[in-house]
Amino acid sequence: MRKHKEIRASALPESFQDAQQAILQRLDTVTHALVALARIAGARLTRTQMCERLGVTSHTITYRVRRGDLPKPGADGRWLLAELIEWESHIG
Repeated sequence: MRKHKEIRASALPESFQDAQQAILQRLDTVTHALVALARIAGARLTRTQMCERLGVTSHTITYRVRRGDLPKPGADGRWLLAELIEWESHIG
C-alpha cells in the first residue's frame, strides 16, 4: 500500500498560496455578510431544522448544548441563524 506524502505549505508554489489566501479572505467576507443578513432578518431555526442542518438527532442537540459544544437556543427554543453561522465558522 502506498503512503501519500504530506504536502507542506512551504512546498507549494507561491501563486497557489496567494490564491488560497485570497479564497479564504473572500469566504470570510461572505460569512460576515451572511451573518449580517441573518441578524437583520432575525432568522431562527427550530430543533428539527437544527437536526437537519447538523445531521444529528434531537438527543445529540440536547447533549451538545449541555456540554457547551453548541450555542444555546433562545427563550422560544429556537436558535438564531446568525449565531449558528458564526459558531460554524469557528469550528471549521
